[in-house]
Amino acid sequence: MTSEKQSAGPHHIENLLATYLEEERQLGRLQSPTASRTLALLLLGACFQNTYLSQLMGTPPAGKVREQFAHELVRGTLGDSQPS
Repeated sequence: MTSEKQSAGPHHIENLLATYLEEERQLGRLQSPTASRTLALLLLGACFQNTYLSQLMGTPPAGKVREQFAHELVRGTLGDSQPS
């Protein structure tokens, strides 16, 4: 795969988030033992599912507003090791 193809497409956000999380880990602000790419996939997958269900049902799943969902998702996935 050429570098041009790697920087385009739907996986691009996954790469950006994984890179960000890895940089936070290197700075000592992310302590999670889980690989950065895995964390990125967990976060993005949950966001995709939440958005899909919100659009399909017309209301947020479990009645949670986007900000509440995002806060709980990050807290649940990263726990106390989330970037500051």
